[in-house]
Amino acid sequence: MSWSIGGVGKASAVADKIGKDAQSVQCSEPEESIKKLVVSALQTGLRAFPPGYAVNVSASGSQWAPNYGEKPEQVVNNLTVSLTSLGQLVE
Repeated sequence: MSWSIGGVGKASAVADKIGKDAQSVQCSEPEESIKKLVVSALQTGLRAFPPGYAVNVSASGSQWAPNYGEKPEQVVNNLTVSLTSLGQLVE
């Protein structure tokens, strides 16, 4: 399974968007728990920004089983997270 979330805009709006986007994809464990922790950390950081600051956020992850079909199944997770401040938004 894999997932991807992101957004560009005011930090508070991006925080709301990534929360909604993350809920639209359900993953197997432990990928689902990893995704929820990433979203929570990003939302915490985004909500600390001053009003009107613009950001670019992207996060994605994937999980696969190198020994698919064998017991016990083992999994490998990949994760990429980026949060970039773009400065005060001029309107």
